[in-house]
Amino acid sequence: MLVLVFKLGDDRYALPTKDLVLLVPAVEMREIPRTPDFILGMFEFKGLAVPVVDLQLLTKQTPCTPRLSTRVMLTNYHSAKTGKTHVLGLMAEDVTQVQEIKDKDVKGNDISVGEAPYLGDVATDDGGMIQLLDVQKILPNALQDTLFVR
Repeated sequence: MLVLVFKLGDDRYALPTKDLVLLVPAVEMREIPRTPDFILGMFEFKGLAVPVVDLQLLTKQTPCTPRLSTRVMLTNYHSAKTGKTHVLGLMAEDVTQVQEIKDKDVKGNDISVGEAPYLGDVATDDGGMIQLLDVQKILPNALQDTLFVR
């Protein structure tokens, strides 16, 4: 499986490239009122208003640091509420590497992730552990209603 590797704090995570639309630099965003702090806002991409999640704020309770390697990963997000696929932005730091993870190196996640159902399987490589991210589980249903109205 081909993945895009990034960091949240000191930990490595990965997004399967099958979920990736485009990688863009951090951009200026407009606030979305009445959303959780981890929703940074939205920006315009090809005529669409794209909401952006700060993955570090979501997982580590500290915001992403603006760096040259801080990026917004535009992903295909299928909303169970609207039944449609939308573009969702995910901001992370040190988004610098695409790599192949072999199936034999992926282990099921036996640890309860509680309120973080988007944390998926774990893989290992020479650099240690990489946790896979499940884009489709990032947003709770109530938040989908706010971000994706059609």
